[in-house]
Amino acid sequence: MANIFKDFNTKPFMKRKPPSNNSFDTDQELKQLSKIPMNKRFVTEKDDVEATFKKAAKSAGVEYPSALVKKLMDDSTGPILKLKKHFNRPRPSALAKKKNMKLESIELKSMKTPSYPSGHSAQGVLIGEALADMYPKAATKFRKAGKDISYSRNVARAHYKSDSKFGEDLGKEMYKHYKDIPEDSPMKCWKGYERVPGTAKGSKGSCRKKSPMKKQKGGGTTKTCLPAAKIRGLSKEKRQQLVSSKKAAGAKGKYKRSSKTNVKGARKKGATLRDWFQKEDWRRVDDPSKKCGE
Repeated sequence: MANIFKDFNTKPFMKRKPPSNNSFDTDQELKQLSKIPMNKRFVTEKDDVEATFKKAAKSAGVEYPSALVKKLMDDSTGPILKLKKHFNRPRPSALAKKKNMKLESIELKSMKTPSYPSGHSAQGVLIGEALADMYPKAATKFRKAGKDISYSRNVARAHYKSDSKFGEDLGKEMYKHYKDIPEDSPMKCWKGYERVPGTAKGSKGSCRKKSPMKKQKGGGTTKTCLPAAKIRGLSKEKRQQLVSSKKAAGAKGKYKRSSKTNVKGARKKGATLRDWFQKEDWRRVDDPSKKCGE
């Protein structure tokens, strides 16, 4: 499947330089971060982007499109890392240490790349907008989840506020890029969704949630079986009644036909399945020439 952001233009963003390490603005940002109350639980929870949106989807009572979220996460990494390496801004904790400034922080495994822009902010907004578009009634929940992910990086002192703002702006543009994918895009519908008849691949509204298949009890069988001897003793009308009753029950997803059509003495007391098929020669009522199951 093609990378969604293969043709995403990062050039405009490369012109947005962060404040220099020795600037007044950077010193102020470090001081602002030190005043944010620590909340390790909040930070740890929001560090997992996919889990955060999965929880939001559950809270909203909608299906979580895991394949789509993973695709957006994976494909958006390239442009984000490209910008991070371009600016190569040090993390707040590293710069604070160099400046001999006290800055308590929460160390996370996701803090191994340069600081500017915040990848969590970008992906939080990108996915939040994509899911808000997919589920309009739950839009507020998904957008809030994205904003929480972004803000959690400030709480952890993993990013300056300017990193987060830049990341959020980047996420908005990436969402626009995703939303405007050409109609001749080779993108496929994600897992759990299907192509809407008459729409082009990749176009907005071209994928819809698959309708769950109605599982019929007993495999949804509509065949009626009885011992061959019993079938021979039934009238043509009675046999047709049994067949019709079972077909009607099967169409409704039921395993058993109406009890009103039960045949007395069809099953010997204490008989096992083996007895039925090997000793009693069970046959199809609609076609006695065929054994039950054929």
